[in-house]
Amino acid sequence: MADAGTDDDELIKIVSEAGHLFGPEILAESKRAGLPFALALALVDQESTFQNIFGCDLGSRDTAPWCHQPVTRDRVQALIAHVEGGGTSNGVGLTQLTSIDLIQQAEAEGGAHNVVPQCRVGFGHLHDLIERHGEQVGIGAYNGGEGNPQPDYATSVLGLRDKWQALINRTLLAEQIPAQLPVEPGGKFDAAVEAHLLHIWHEVHINPEISQAVKDEVAAWKSYFRQLKLWSSKHAIDAHHQDELTFGHSRLHVI
Repeated sequence: MADAGTDDDELIKIVSEAGHLFGPEILAESKRAGLPFALALALVDQESTFQNIFGCDLGSRDTAPWCHQPVTRDRVQALIAHVEGGGTSNGVGLTQLTSIDLIQQAEAEGGAHNVVPQCRVGFGHLHDLIERHGEQVGIGAYNGGEGNPQPDYATSVLGLRDKWQALINRTLLAEQIPAQLPVEPGGKFDAAVEAHLLHIWHEVHINPEISQAVKDEVAAWKSYFRQLKLWSSKHAIDAHHQDELTFGHSRLHVI
């Protein structure tokens, strides 16, 4: 099986061969947020087609809130001043951050004109929405807000997610399908294990002082879920293992 570094190189290559920039940044920030890489790519594809530009919800204009101009530090500052003066906001960058709170978060993370803070805030926000509302409604809320989730938007993003996942699968899966059904690293999967995994997944993402033993346990389960997903692409699995795949996908967002 290829190591993680090799896989990362292949994933970044998928993005570049599709004609897009920012693969390394999107991959790193999707991991940081706990968002599947294919979903992160789908969000960027939907929102900006991988361009660091402003949105154009209010029509063509050469001043704040802008319309499809490249995002720069000065233009972000002008947009913030425009909103604080009572004007309407506009989407910023790869993830089209539009709420002034999200734009300010990106400013605090290194500047809303930079793609890494754009992805960090956007991916983290989407992850949190999915955690609160489930996949379909959470994705719809990224576009319309939690009080007005947009189902058509969610359907479009999920379609793009499937497109990117198919590319990823074709690149990574063929030579990595395990020879045998993988075995759970922590004993039989049950409700207690589910609760434990949810806890340590959360801790790994928020606690920089977490022990190496916990990090290793998370890594072992990530590997297991991925290997099970690979196995299921070529073999029938029983209801127990299907429940594991559903949990790994919908609750842990690792596959």
